[in-house]
Amino acid sequence: MRPWILVIVFACAARAQDQASEPLHVLPQTRAGEIELQRDNKAASLTPQEPEKGEKILNRIQRSQIYNRTTGQVEGWRITMGGLVPYSGFSLGPEYYRRLLHERAVFQTTIVGSYKEFYKLGATFHMPTLANDHAFFSLDAVTLNYPRIDTTVKDLIRRKRGARITRSKRQASAERRG
Repeated sequence: MRPWILVIVFACAARAQDQASEPLHVLPQTRAGEIELQRDNKAASLTPQEPEKGEKILNRIQRSQIYNRTTGQVEGWRITMGGLVPYSGFSLGPEYYRRLLHERAVFQTTIVGSYKEFYKLGATFHMPTLANDHAFFSLDAVTLNYPRIDTTVKDLIRRKRGARITRSKRQASAERRG
């Protein structure tokens, strides 16, 4: 037997075996079969979804060190916003935050000020898990400088006194009539 005939026979046998191993694409007989065929076709052509340009920018910002320091997700020096009374204006300031004693204690100090000259200085030391979570220790110190809050409180007190006086005059006039 000639060697080239042997090669052709083996090539035909290999081709027949490849065709036998390929699945036959039979048209589905039911609607469920059609849906399954569509799912298989879609699964074969799936590609990973790429985020849009705006989403890429937001993801980059969220991974940045500035964002982490602003939102309080890191220890050490960071920026804090808010924390003052209403109508004090936009407030901003530095904050130092540190976990101590193998994360069993927390030390935090904050200085916040607003453009309307409202200020808050505070320091905190917490030990939230003492005696197997049956006790805790917390030491807080805060000083506030609210220049216009005192005037507002005094005005409220005057208004309340005025309302009492007016009410008592009405009661007195009602008693005179009755």
